[in-house]
Amino acid sequence: MRAALRALLLAATAGLVPLPITAQELVPSRPSRAAVALARRYLSSIDTSFAFQVDSNRTDYVLSGRSRAYGPSVLVVAGGAKARLIWDNRSLRRHDPFFAVSSPYDLDADADGPGNYVVMVSGCAAHMCAGESMGYALWASRTRQVYTLHLTDGQVSYRPQAGMPKSYLLRLNGMLCDDLTIDSFTDRQLALPVKCPPG
Repeated sequence: MRAALRALLLAATAGLVPLPITAQELVPSRPSRAAVALARRYLSSIDTSFAFQVDSNRTDYVLSGRSRAYGPSVLVVAGGAKARLIWDNRSLRRHDPFFAVSSPYDLDADADGPGNYVVMVSGCAAHMCAGESMGYALWASRTRQVYTLHLTDGQVSYRPQAGMPKSYLLRLNGMLCDDLTIDSFTDRQLALPVKCPPG
């Protein structure tokens, strides 16, 4: 999924694919002027933009770029005549050491039913990015809440520990499995409770 997303982003940046806004689908898109103006307060550059049609009057934007103070950052901005910030990953990076280090490529987003979407980011603890202390987070527009998975020395923990919707738990596990596949580990090698598909 991430490799396909990266290829799509590169093609969109090079102008090789159109940039439409489609309801309930993740598509590269040029954000509205109001969304860009708001994002410029937080980001020195906007590298990636995705749009989600929330209803007939509003499009939300997931923007990633470089923050002046925090490095790679992700913003969720409600579109419309007056844009407003809905969520950003700054508090996650400040208060959760598993997200101290991240890159702009550690972003994914997807539709989550009619008018809803999820934003997924990953990172690692400073000086512990070799699979020792990894973090995976999902922000859901439906609940306006962050759900996290932490991997520490082969042990997995989730936050919140109770009440996480199963679909979000599966998405977090999928993010972990994607990274294990990329890094040539297996769930068996790390003795994880998460069962990753072979690949």
